Amino acid sequence: MPLLKIDLQLIACMYDDDRIGSHHGNVENILKFCTPKDYRDRRSMGQLKKRLRRLATQGYLIRKTGRYEAYSLSKSGVIAAERWKEGWTLDAISSAEDE
Repeated sequence: MPLLKIDLQLIACMYDDDRIGSHHGNVENILKFCTPKDYRDRRSMGQLKKRLRRLATQGYLIRKTGRYEAYSLSKSGVIAAERWKEGWTLDAISSAEDE
């Protein structure tokens, strides 16, 4: 499935917050700090949690299960975040991931 803008915004925020590899972040903290303002009013937290789970199944995030649900960026998530920070378009990132 292609990435959406909200997906890249969440990944880029996690990248800025240094949630890479073994530095897992609690899902509540991730959504508190990384959800853009225009999504806070329209979307419920449950929908955004499902989006994080979907990103984990696509390989952009590493899911840590335990007492609390937590995520960190995988290698492909870091690459996508760096490309987003460099100014790549959404379509260019999605097409580069497909190759």
